Amino acid sequence: MKSSLLFLAAAAVFLLGLVSLGIGWKGTASVTVASPLSASSLQFCGSASGGWALAGISGIVLGTLLAAVALVSSIVRRAAQ
Repeated sequence: MKSSLLFLAAAAVFLLGLVSLGIGWKGTASVTVASPLSASSLQFCGSASGGWALAGISGIVLGTLLAAVALVSSIVRRAAQ
């Protein structure tokens, strides 16, 4: 399979995992942007449980593995040329 398709599939699966976690999220999240940049903050407080959490974690892990396979495939193809 072409590396570009693997990278695209990895990104899609990873994003679907994040969306699944977002759907199952029970809690709060806040972003504060300030100047200077060191005063900015990102806070998460809560959890995700059930099927959405399982689907989200599975998607993130699978997306990361697909990205690693795509990277190795890309390197091997370049080295073979």
